[in-house]
Amino acid sequence: MLSTLFVRYRGFAFGPAASLGYDGDLDDWPVNETDLEAIINSNDSLTKEYVEGLQTTQKGFHTIELLLFGENNNKTAADFEPRKLDLLKVLTSTFQQSATDLAKSWTEGVEGNPPYREVLATAGDSDNPAYPTVDAAVEEIVQGILGCLDEVANEKKLANR
Repeated sequence: MLSTLFVRYRGFAFGPAASLGYDGDLDDWPVNETDLEAIINSNDSLTKEYVEGLQTTQKGFHTIELLLFGENNNKTAADFEPRKLDLLKVLTSTFQQSATDLAKSWTEGVEGNPPYREVLATAGDSDNPAYPTVDAAVEEIVQGILGCLDEVANEKKLANR
């Protein structure tokens, strides 16, 4: 399920994902495991505001995945201590909000910005500051695809050796 969500998200990992800061909140990697353990072992109140203030390497898809499945997909039911479950609940709630806001940025627009699908569809129009040419829009999409492929092929592959 998370893999499917990741693939669907990566299709939108440009435009507002980058310019409005959703990418880091949803998909920063690698997980800062040392600081994550410090959070789990702390007495800090695990609230939405607390999680929103964390570094991007302490939240998002990969942190949720680590908490759910462990480092080698070896997690058991006994590993789900109350504190980790509480953190997981807040992380998934803030993740859902960021993903919802990203989707909304494409369809409705957020923070006074027009819907990004309109920005992309009007690439090359004289009044489009994001994409002065159609080639500029295509290049951003292609560079995003290349960046994703490079990340999976080089960084994550090496980390899983």
